[in-house]
Amino acid sequence: MVDSCITMKNRHSNPAQGTVEYLVIIGVVVVISLIVVGLATQTFQDPAGSISSTSTKLAQSTSIIRVSEAVVDTDGNGVLVLLNNSGGTFTINRITLGGTDFNYETAISQGGKRPFSIPQVGSLCSCEGFEGKIKNCELSVSGITEYGLSKNYTTNISVDCVSNAVASDSAALVLPVSEEIISLSSDKNITSFSFAVL
Repeated sequence: MVDSCITMKNRHSNPAQGTVEYLVIIGVVVVISLIVVGLATQTFQDPAGSISSTSTKLAQSTSIIRVSEAVVDTDGNGVLVLLNNSGGTFTINRITLGGTDFNYETAISQGGKRPFSIPQVGSLCSCEGFEGKIKNCELSVSGITEYGLSKNYTTNISVDCVSNAVASDSAALVLPVSEEIISLSSDKNITSFSFAVL
C-alpha cells in the first residue's frame, strides 16, 4: 500500500509534464510542416530573380502594350507580337530591341495584336550561338494613344532563339517604315527619296 501511494504521489507531482510533451510534439510537427512547404515551393532561382521575374510579368500584363510572343533567329532577324491593353487605339512609333531602333507608324486597335518585323536586332539581343534557348533582352516601345498622349514602355522580355524567325501570316507582318531624307539644292528645289532602314 505504501508503494502504491508513492507511485500515485509521483504521478501527480508533475501534472504539467503531459502538457509540455504535447506542446513539444505539436512544435516538432509545425517545424516539419514548414520545412516541407518551404521545399515544395522553393524555386531554383535566387529569391531576388524570382521577385524581379514576377514584377516584370505583372508590368507586362498591366501596361498599355504587352508582348505576346518574341523570336529572334541566328541571323539577327526577329518577329515581335504586341498586344494593345489600352482602352483605345495605340499607334506604335518606335520599337527598340537589343539597342537598335526601328520606326513604325502602325495603329493597333483596343485588344488587338500585330506581329512586327525586327530586322537585324542589335548585338545585345543576338541569338547567334543560342539556337533553341531563351535570351533576355531589353525592349522599349514608344507610341501615341488615341488622345495624342506619348507613351513609352520599357521592360525586359524573354526571346526564343530559333533557326528562322518567320511570322505564320506574313501578310499581317508590320515592316519598319523607311526614312525620308530631304535635301535643299542651291536653287532651293526640294528633293526627297526613301530607303529602308535595316
